[in-house]
Amino acid sequence: MRRYRGLAPEQFVFQLLTRSQRVTYDNLKLRDAGYVGRVDAWLADRTRELGCDVETDTPPMFHPYRLRGMTLANRIVVSPMAQYSAVDGVPTDWHLVHLGGRAQGGAGWS
Repeated sequence: MRRYRGLAPEQFVFQLLTRSQRVTYDNLKLRDAGYVGRVDAWLADRTRELGCDVETDTPPMFHPYRLRGMTLANRIVVSPMAQYSAVDGVPTDWHLVHLGGRAQGGAGWS
């Protein structure tokens, strides 16, 4: 609980409801669409306060994410796969094709 006590009330409650991952965002929306709508509106307001444009009913994973001087279009991230195909730690054309395909799908592009 110590980790979450500094969160805004809206974020704190949502975290408690979904932290076990037995209740997901989509599942919670089925159970109480009004509550999730209010949380979405609250988060959209916070995102706009940070200077990012977002529609009020946009699900959180599709909100822009700002990290230092870079803004990503969404919060979808693809972690690198352990394919061991880099040459001396330098990505190859294989990486360009593999990760480029994920980027075309919209994952975390800036």
